[in-house]
Amino acid sequence: TPTPVPRKNMLNVLFLGIDRTEAREETRISAAADTIMLARVDLDNKTMKVLAIPRDTYGYIPVADKLDKINSAYAYGAQQGKAIWSIKDAIKRLLGEGGRIDYYFTLDMEPIPDIIDDLGGVEVDVELDMQSHGVNLSKGMQVLDGKSSYDYIRWRYGGDGDIGRIRRQQGFIKAMFKKLQASEMEKELLRIILTYGDDINTDLGLEQLESIIRLGAEMNQQDIQFFVLPGEGKTMDDTSYWMINEEKAMQMLEDFYR
Repeated sequence: TPTPVPRKNMLNVLFLGIDRTEAREETRISAAADTIMLARVDLDNKTMKVLAIPRDTYGYIPVADKLDKINSAYAYGAQQGKAIWSIKDAIKRLLGEGGRIDYYFTLDMEPIPDIIDDLGGVEVDVELDMQSHGVNLSKGMQVLDGKSSYDYIRWRYGGDGDIGRIRRQQGFIKAMFKKLQASEMEKELLRIILTYGDDINTDLGLEQLESIIRLGAEMNQQDIQFFVLPGEGKTMDDTSYWMINEEKAMQMLEDFYR
């Protein structure tokens, strides 16, 4: 993979949505990383690039010394008390020299409905009817409450599977960004972080978080670009994986690191 030129005021922050709930904790050894995004924050130019890594991406998991889905690196590591180290190491192996991670920020998925309700809901253009697997959403522009928002960003039963889910998550982030910018964004985000601190794990200090939030408040929507690691779905041993297209990934990563 391409190696970006090191820059003093460029930060790579790993964002993880952790699939941890009380019910799952009772039935699984450990939670997995349900959402994986690497944000490249340009402090000088006040821009951000966000790379989504599909959770089923087939890659090497160093802590387990095996090839598996990239999101399982968190669970394998958790069994040894080093979940974050494990998934960071797996992502670095996946992306090569460019996969430097300066900081991480994780959020348990369970409180998301409460967080969205706290913000008063988010207006989203639901692109298709989603009426299966416990979800009942109709196509069209609408304000989604907490539960509906949670259903929207997790549903992956359309023709494009998990990639469609990633696109919806990216669109939802844009919609939430728009809503926050119409209010006191810095104040609201800090309030959410402090209120739900028990569901957050990060090595960013409060001053660093405030700086990133302040930067976000100064950005326009066009200052944020979204990417998805390219590949194709493949089934091996009755398990679905996302196999990276190395040529397309190389081209995309050159743009991402530029």
